[in-house]
Amino acid sequence: MARTHKRLDGLIEIWAHLRREPLGIVGLLIVVLVIGSALLADALILVDPVKLSIRDKFMPPSLAYPLGTDYLGRDIYSRVIAGSRIAMTAALVAVSISAGIGLVLGIASGIGPRWLDYSMLLLFDTLRSFPVVMFALAVVTLIGPSLTTIILIIIVISIPLFGRAVRTQTLTLKNSEFIQSEIAMGASLPRLMGVHILPNVLGPIMILAAMEIPVVIAMEAGLSFLGFGVRPPTPSWGNILNDGFKYIRNSPWPLIFGGAPIILTTLGFTFLGESLRDVLDPRLRKES
Repeated sequence: MARTHKRLDGLIEIWAHLRREPLGIVGLLIVVLVIGSALLADALILVDPVKLSIRDKFMPPSLAYPLGTDYLGRDIYSRVIAGSRIAMTAALVAVSISAGIGLVLGIASGIGPRWLDYSMLLLFDTLRSFPVVMFALAVVTLIGPSLTTIILIIIVISIPLFGRAVRTQTLTLKNSEFIQSEIAMGASLPRLMGVHILPNVLGPIMILAAMEIPVVIAMEAGLSFLGFGVRPPTPSWGNILNDGFKYIRNSPWPLIFGGAPIILTTLGFTFLGESLRDVLDPRLRKES
């Protein structure tokens, strides 16, 4: 019961802080809009996003086509909404898995013996040393382009980011007085990790995850744009941008409305992440 009240108090505190931050509210609204579009995509889509209508190609925005049509007469609005599901699926799955693995490895590195810490640092540095594009090319060549391939690539290159952040936090906590007191009183390793370290590193991890989601979305769109990700005619924001770039002289609408969701999503998660950082990280909390 006490833990439940503590969590409620924490949520109330976060909401109270967001209400005082206009950019935080804007970011929250954009995030809710993007996630809502992904969850309700089937209800929001007007027509089949892969349906061809050559007669209606390069149509400007209208009542029939709110965002116009592309070079094959496909409804851009429906494709953008369908693309939001792909973008959020890639982002949430990849960030959740990489954050979870990074959390475990980072805590183990920070609280474990020195040889384990050195091994984890070597692993993190090795994974981060690969150029993203070259690594993506190699994986796509071996596995083939797909959404699963993109998620796998993002997980591998994101684990060191979360792992190093958690390791730094864990090392700081490990040397703090209350942890040393617990160790002196004979506290077990699982208790130290689960009761004292994990709750104190979740805040920074949430901030980092919020800031990493737009990076993942941009990466998915970029790989799809280059032909290494989701394959046409599957509607993803990267494929919409690719089509718009090829036919920009015929119509600017696919390029504009394919890029706008990426920009808005990046701004939304960035604003929200900045506001969460102020309230979840006491060292950066602003004075009221």
